[in-house]
Amino acid sequence: MSINFLSTKSGVRLDRIKQISRVFMALCGCAAIVMGASTVIVIAAPFLNISFIGRTGGGIMLFQMALTAAGCITRGYGFWCGFKLFGLYSHGELFTSNNIRCIRGIAYSFFLIGLETFAYGVPVLRSMRVPGRVPAGVDFGLGPILAGFLILFIAWIMDEGRKMSDEQELTV
Repeated sequence: MSINFLSTKSGVRLDRIKQISRVFMALCGCAAIVMGASTVIVIAAPFLNISFIGRTGGGIMLFQMALTAAGCITRGYGFWCGFKLFGLYSHGELFTSNNIRCIRGIAYSFFLIGLETFAYGVPVLRSMRVPGRVPAGVDFGLGPILAGFLILFIAWIMDEGRKMSDEQELTV
């Protein structure tokens, strides 16, 4: 929705959206950079012999390192999509296909975060001493997966509304 002609009230609202979007764009951009730096640190730390990653033994350490790096990349991608989305908002693009694409990217990052959380929880369950009991704090990633479905559903509704608006503009 490219806005060429706006009433005064709409113009004030759009200016407010643009200003707030710039703040959130900066926050998402900083978070994406932090996630990128975290990924580099997680991958480089074993080669630099930094002990803060938690050494639990060969294969398990490699598995944890890979999951942590994947988690940083996934979160970084979500923040990058947020950065692009708020960048579009700050330029006055509110209901475009680019916005929908960014929102879908955020939803997909939530799905991947849920899968990563599940992958962390499975080894904990396999190492349990009491069968049939789930220890407190074990997360199966259901929350982020459900949030991803909700965000994807909202993106679908926005896309359908955008298409309906486009069709209505073409109707004489």
